[in-house]
Amino acid sequence: MKISSEIAQERRQSSIQAIANANIPKNAPNRDVILQETLGFLGKFEGLSTAQVKDLTLMRQKNGNADPALVDFSKVAAADDLADALENHYSAGSLIVLMNGESLKTAQVAEIA
Repeated sequence: MKISSEIAQERRQSSIQAIANANIPKNAPNRDVILQETLGFLGKFEGLSTAQVKDLTLMRQKNGNADPALVDFSKVAAADDLADALENHYSAGSLIVLMNGESLKTAQVAEIA
């Protein structure tokens, strides 16, 4: 029996929410706000695995509960630069994740989103 794409999407969103919820400390101040902002951040990515949802949730916490900067692969100037960025930074979907203090060489990228 096949399930509809709407039901599959609802299940996926429920799974993402459960993983994010489980990885935000229960005693965090403004926990509900942090969870909603984290879910918004996770929504910027396509096709995340459960491990990536956990990683990104924890990375956002390490980043002071602020969204890390994201660079789309298509914005990186050359293939060698993309390979270097992927080797040195976390990536998920088609986005490179830059924590506070991290950056790509300005010559490498046309625009940081």
